[in-house]
Amino acid sequence: MRLKYMKLCLIIVLFVLMTSITSATGPLYNATLETKITRKLLRGTLNISFSFVEIPLELNKEIKKTDYFTGFWVGLAKGTIMTWKRAATGAWEVLTFPLEIPKDYRPLIEPEFPLMDVVD
Repeated sequence: MRLKYMKLCLIIVLFVLMTSITSATGPLYNATLETKITRKLLRGTLNISFSFVEIPLELNKEIKKTDYFTGFWVGLAKGTIMTWKRAATGAWEVLTFPLEIPKDYRPLIEPEFPLMDVVD
């Protein structure tokens, strides 16, 4: 049990570190073509790996908006849909990372990474 908890904590820490590294901006951080390609590959990989996070996020949002019963079922449905959407988007980005699809390697889904709206 403790080992599972440690693995989960390690994954979350790595996720936060990877998203903060790839989102560095400023006058000295020019976005080169290689940087954009790498970010797209990383974004796709993280979206596949952490797509399951959408279920508890949507559950939480819906329970806060409505009562527990309705919020649970609506949140579960929305979370499941968002999980599949994020996983499919991640798979598409991994498969097409060397190609400039969409223009300028912009993300296909917002927020760009799971948990970004929670972190901000």
